[in-house]
Amino acid sequence: MNSDEFALRENEFRGTISVLKGANLSHANLKGARLAGVNLDGACLESSDLSNSVLRGAGICRSNLNNSNLLNADCTGANISGSSLTKAYLRGCLLYDATLLGTDLTGSNFVEANLSGVDLRNSTLRNVDFRQADLTEARLFNTNFVNVNLTGSCVENWQIDNTTHFESVTCDYVYLLRNHQERRPSSGTFAPGEFSKLFQEVLDTIDLIFQKGVDWKAFVQTFNDIKVEHQGADLEVLGFENKGDGVVVVKLQALPKVDKSAIHQSFMQRYKKALKNVEKLYKVQLHAKDREIEIYREKSNNFFEIAKLQAQQTFTVDVKATAESKTMQGNDYSQKISFGGDATGNVFQAGQGNTAELQQVTLPPPDRVNIQAELAALQAILESLNDPVTTGIAAKLDAEAAKPAPDKSVVATTLETGLTYARNLQGFAEAIDQLRPHVQNAAGWLGEHGTKLLPLVGLVL
Repeated sequence: MNSDEFALRENEFRGTISVLKGANLSHANLKGARLAGVNLDGACLESSDLSNSVLRGAGICRSNLNNSNLLNADCTGANISGSSLTKAYLRGCLLYDATLLGTDLTGSNFVEANLSGVDLRNSTLRNVDFRQADLTEARLFNTNFVNVNLTGSCVENWQIDNTTHFESVTCDYVYLLRNHQERRPSSGTFAPGEFSKLFQEVLDTIDLIFQKGVDWKAFVQTFNDIKVEHQGADLEVLGFENKGDGVVVVKLQALPKVDKSAIHQSFMQRYKKALKNVEKLYKVQLHAKDREIEIYREKSNNFFEIAKLQAQQTFTVDVKATAESKTMQGNDYSQKISFGGDATGNVFQAGQGNTAELQQVTLPPPDRVNIQAELAALQAILESLNDPVTTGIAAKLDAEAAKPAPDKSVVATTLETGLTYARNLQGFAEAIDQLRPHVQNAAGWLGEHGTKLLPLVGLVL
């Protein structure tokens, strides 16, 4: 039969594992065909129509898929290693966890394709269109992006290193998180060279993304273990961001040539184990249920809501695991901050048994504050607390202090987050007297946005 007449449309090939191995299916009509698990290794599928087909778990190694049509095909978990997909049309194709190791993708169209978790190591990516594609956790080591279009793609946790090269990349903007979250740049488009600069910085960092908040006890335990496991990586916490809806991103800095993928994988695996151990402790000591623990973790990450409440002069904030608004009976894992009555002479309580007298202050005029000096002092104090999170906050303050004109919104958010976290550390009580004058001056420089910082160190106007 002439291959041009080879029509297998919507047929079921389950169980015929070896029949199509090495077959000549060029120009075949396989539209909608169910080829899950079929062995197509070495087959010629050039110019074939595989649109809407099901190729889940199929073996397509060293095959010829040049000019083939894989529109909206389901290739989840398929092994396409060593194949050639030159000028293939893969728009909307589902390639979740597929292996395309060492494939030639020259001129292929991956617009809106799902490539999350795909293995593209050692592949040829010349003139490929990845617009609006999902490249979450894609493995891209030893890969060259030459004349590739990445506009609108999602690059959450994609795995790149110094062997990943971006040459003549076209990219107006990307998303750092799924569902079109964390657009970069936040508005407008990348200026020439900005995209490469952004991801050169990414190469020096490891982004840990937590979808349901961070349990800091489990985090610190894991971080300390990972520092021992990867002693040569010189790991440091750069900082963290609360993205809302429970999403927290913690940035780690590492030496350029270390295996950041291995560190990321090891960290997340260890964190999950540490989290289970901590949750067991919560259940024993707090008599908590799974949902109550989840609420506790969400609350422990809601720095900004806590800070808003703290800006009031008379209130009580009780950050405990709760269920249906009922406070559980807790112990050391509850965090309670109390203010009440007249500000003068009252006691400021900040967890871990730390107490300090409230002080009433007046803010200095903004033009009388040397903000670089104040940030440098705050950076040194937070760093002295010897905690990976406050060390990351200190690094962010240091970066702002180095600028001719520090960004007020960044300074306010960083101090708010750092002080809210630090107040629960064992050494906070000893550091509070050092912190107060610098927080007071920084608040004066910040103006109306600075007053919310005062209660975090027991100051009131």
